[in-house]
Parts: sequence; structure tokens; C-alpha cells
Amino acid sequence: MKTNQIINLTLLAFFAFGFMSCEKEIDVKYNSKESKLVIEAEFDAYKQVNSVKITKTIGITNNNVFPLVSGAKVTIVSNDGYFEELQETESGIYQTKSFVGKAGSNYLLKVYYDGKTYEARSIMPTHVALDTLLLAPLQLANMKVVSILPVFKDPAGEKNYYSFVRYLNGTK
Repeated sequence: MKTNQIINLTLLAFFAFGFMSCEKEIDVKYNSKESKLVIEAEFDAYKQVNSVKITKTIGITNNNVFPLVSGAKVTIVSNDGYFEELQETESGIYQTKSFVGKAGSNYLLKVYYDGKTYEARSIMPTHVALDTLLLAPLQLANMKVVSILPVFKDPAGEKNYYSFVRYLNGTK
């Protein structure tokens, strides 16, 4: 090894160890904002009972307990004339009774709360059948993990987004 390389590596190691030992307490200032409504809607063409959860945001220093919102009026309307007002089944949870979604139909979700109206539009996507699940073993540091890889045929000409939710012994 050349003398320049040895000097460069020594300096690099010195600075790396020097920066790792530095500590400085930083006081982060943030602006507290007014609480906002959070609307989580999950509609599935294969379930008649679908739900909407409504909560409010909290401050950054609060515990992760988001207040549930009661008393909202929640409706769903489709472009083919379907209309349903969701019922509040428990605090902040609103559910359908007879919703059966159809692929390609356009849906409008409306939430009326505290004098304001919130709207979201979506088209029910075409069902994409799962073909196979592959298990792929991976080595992460000194841990062995198994990754699950879904295999399916994506419909041509459609823009799709997929979300896979994993459960272990019934727990999300």
C-alpha cells in the first residue's frame, strides 16, 4: 500500500470515530396546528359490510391515541344510481349495510361534519386474481427472514396500485 493511501485511510478513520463520539442536544421548535379530520375508507366488492373510520389528528408530542369522530353523516353514491347512508356502529366507525361494489363503477364518498363537506371519488378496480405465493428466504445481518412474493397477471392497459396486508395468526 502506498504512503498516501495509508495516510488517507488513517485520517478517514480518525474523523469517522471523532464524529461518532460527538453529541449535541437539539431543541426542535414546531408550530402546533389545528386538528384536522382523517377519513379512512375501505370498500371491497366482495364484502357487503364496508367501513369508514373518522379520527382527528393530534399534536406531535401526544401519545398515538387519535380521537374518534362521532356524529358525521357519511354517504356513498355510484354513477349507476346506488345510494347508501352509512350507519355509525361505534364511535367514529361508519358501516354500509348492503353495499356491493362493481368493477368499473365510479363511487363518490361524502362526509358531512361540523358544517363542512369532504368528498372523495374512486373507480372500483377490476379484480386481479392471485396466482401463486412464493417464499423467498433472505439473510439480513445475522437474521434469516422469509419474504412473501405474490404472483399475478396484471390487466393490460389499466393503471393499478396494490396493497398487501399480512396477517400472522389472525393479527394484522
